[in-house]
Amino acid sequence: MKYFILIYFLIYLLLNCQIVKANPKKPLSLNETNIAISIIQSLYNISLNDSDEICDYNGCFECKEIDINRYVITSIKMLNSLNNFIVFQDLSVFEYLSELQIGENVQLPSSFYNNTLNSLSLLRKLKVSYQGHPFPDKFILPKLLTQVEFSLISVPLNSNWFEYYVNTFSIYNSLAGFEYQNFTNQYYNLMVLVLPLNYINSDLPPMKQFINLEILILKIYNDMSVQGYNNFTINSINQDYYKLNYLEVSFINSGNDATIQKFPLQQSLLSKLKFTLRELYLFGIGFNIDPIVGYLDFTIMSNYNFKLTIKRTCDLVNQCMGNGNNSCIIVSNDSHITISGCPTSYSTKSPSTTSVASSTNVPVDGTTSAASSLSFSNCLFLIGLYVCYHSFKSF
Repeated sequence: MKYFILIYFLIYLLLNCQIVKANPKKPLSLNETNIAISIIQSLYNISLNDSDEICDYNGCFECKEIDINRYVITSIKMLNSLNNFIVFQDLSVFEYLSELQIGENVQLPSSFYNNTLNSLSLLRKLKVSYQGHPFPDKFILPKLLTQVEFSLISVPLNSNWFEYYVNTFSIYNSLAGFEYQNFTNQYYNLMVLVLPLNYINSDLPPMKQFINLEILILKIYNDMSVQGYNNFTINSINQDYYKLNYLEVSFINSGNDATIQKFPLQQSLLSKLKFTLRELYLFGIGFNIDPIVGYLDFTIMSNYNFKLTIKRTCDLVNQCMGNGNNSCIIVSNDSHITISGCPTSYSTKSPSTTSVASSTNVPVDGTTSAASSLSFSNCLFLIGLYVCYHSFKSF
């Protein structure tokens, strides 16, 4: 039995050695290696030597083995450069790139969109912190590119982005120079759209052109203490929508009521959405009651189980004239209301079926948990311990 135990552990050590040897350095192609080293040198003034250093450096590059002893870069994250940096490196060498993230102080030039973007045939997600170089009038997008995000933009946006396969498009804020250009066709692939409104640009593109748009999120910047601020209107949101079922309006400001511009929530907007809208989520100080109506009437919403969420603002529910029953909000008997932190009154066709909650029901992305697993060598080791234990018990 002692010889059996010795032989077992020799086999275990041998297998472990083979497993270690099966993970040598991660060899990238020469082109990928050279461009990656150049990017890190430009971003952080740091020199890397080989593929292992590239793949392991600070999460900038994700490497994946696609063949025996062959690795490629599948994700690039150029985050927070020390100096202003324009990416003139030839990114087309990264043939297996599926995600490109451009951080602060880093910019993509016009030539990237004109010459490089379409060559990244596996690119699925593009995320850019700031776009200050103009887009070409016409450029081709990869067929797999479905998610595009700009945190800040100061150049015109043309409809070229929506003529391909992008289904989620986001712009979180804009500067002078931003505008919408040439939105004349119908666009069928876009389903989720995030757009800003501010005193520089308070327009929206024609929403009825987005035939399958289901989710619209508006970021409205209404803090009058910002230098150069001028009052503006948000009448552009009061337009026809084809099949919108979720609308979120978030007001971005300091929270100081004295320096916040406010806008009436028009009943006419609800009328335009009454056949499609399933959920309305209002966040932050910005909307107040339309003085012409004096209260909010959601009974016109035709969708069963219509959801209304109001968070971090009480103007909509406290500053109203009521409908004759001292109610600021009227909803159908199958609706769901969540109002955070505001005492208010409302009425329904059947009051027992609707309630005011102190928490917020905000739609969130589903998450999955990854189960932990044991490697083959660890399992073998545990089996060995079990055998040893019972072997020594039998002595």
